[in-house]
Amino acid sequence: AGVKLMKGDVLDPESISKAAKGMEVIYNLAGTSDNLLARSDPFGDRIFEANSLGNLHVVQAGLKVGARRVVSVSSVFILGHNPGKPVDEEHVVNLWRYAGPYLLSRLQQELHLLRHAGRGIEVVIVNPGFIVGAKDRGPNFPGQIVLAYLKRRIPAHPPGGTSWIGVTDVADGLFNAA
Repeated sequence: AGVKLMKGDVLDPESISKAAKGMEVIYNLAGTSDNLLARSDPFGDRIFEANSLGNLHVVQAGLKVGARRVVSVSSVFILGHNPGKPVDEEHVVNLWRYAGPYLLSRLQQELHLLRHAGRGIEVVIVNPGFIVGAKDRGPNFPGQIVLAYLKRRIPAHPPGGTSWIGVTDVADGLFNAA
């Protein structure tokens, strides 16, 4: 078997179907949190297109070409916070008052995927937290937090929590999700 890298534009259903042709498992890592504060996109339209509509196109392409499974990356942050208790499949999302375009787009993404699960295609949703590792571009938002902490620009550890994970651990999890 092995892994074959195919390129397509998640906003172009035909390019996704073409890239997915002959694939048993389709991995979709496309998505964005960019433009969260961009004045040119105050309502997060581009975020919804990439995260929500893009994933709908991927799962539809998987059905069209007869793929067995779609593995899609979402975000741990749509699961909310449950102080002192595990966040599992029975947990009710409790971040609605904080939900901006990014969280709502990821929720829509998962609803699109789950709506198609069992209709001829298996769906696996992976919910990593802040992904960090070698070759970060930028650095990304979590990388900026780490750098600020190391430079002692964050004087205290605030209450609350988040989830951090190494990029190689995410890759291993995605590989095993096939």
